[in-house]
Amino acid sequence: PVVPMFMAVGTYSTMLAAPASKANSRAMDINMRIPYALTYISALASDGVNIDQVFRGLGAQEKEYG
Repeated sequence: PVVPMFMAVGTYSTMLAAPASKANSRAMDINMRIPYALTYISALASDGVNIDQVFRGLGAQEKEYG
């Protein structure tokens, strides 16, 4: 009777912690990529590119900037 109880508590705590773990992983990935994305935005903005084209270009670079 004790083993199923521990299994249930373990499953519950794992299911409870999974979204926070995924969010932390995503936040870390964003924090790693944001300086490069801002440099890209800055370079396009200094060339006089319209803001809508800047973000369209950033969206096209999904592989590099996520």
